[in-house]
Amino acid sequence: TTARTGGYQAFVDWSHPLTGHDEGRVLARFWAWLTAQLADADTAGVTAKVYCWNEQAEAGQLAAIAARCHGEVDGVPSPADIQTLVKDADRWVDLKKTAEKALLSPAGYGLKAIARQAGHDWQTKGAAGDLSAVWYRTAVAPGPDDDANALKQKLLDYNADDVRATLAVRDW
Repeated sequence: TTARTGGYQAFVDWSHPLTGHDEGRVLARFWAWLTAQLADADTAGVTAKVYCWNEQAEAGQLAAIAARCHGEVDGVPSPADIQTLVKDADRWVDLKKTAEKALLSPAGYGLKAIARQAGHDWQTKGAAGDLSAVWYRTAVAPGPDDDANALKQKLLDYNADDVRATLAVRDW
């Protein structure tokens, strides 16, 4: 196997309209990468965990795509495979649940509120989940005055920021 160095890894498909098969192919690429990371850690005798912010959203989306695409798109895990990972407390960590148990946060328990307390700030200024949805729709179906490539890069940068924010909370 190949040595893993960590860091942000984007899994994206800019097809428009994005079909279920497109989503399945993205999930298959992600699942192959993730399972390779976990297998390499096991082989090396080191601990590897999957950290997320909001298991309900993350695992729910993975399971929904798996339910639609398993058996239809090569490499897509079964919903049971997703569930096995999510229920493995030695592998899967929902940092939002951890924050809710450990912190009193008047600003709420969203990633932005908690990560800022942990010292993280987003490089993509003014970014928010609802705004990123607008960027995505514009990037995949741009108008004549829209810079689709710049918006795609902005989305990738914003997603990388979210990964770094999750890491900041984990390390905090």
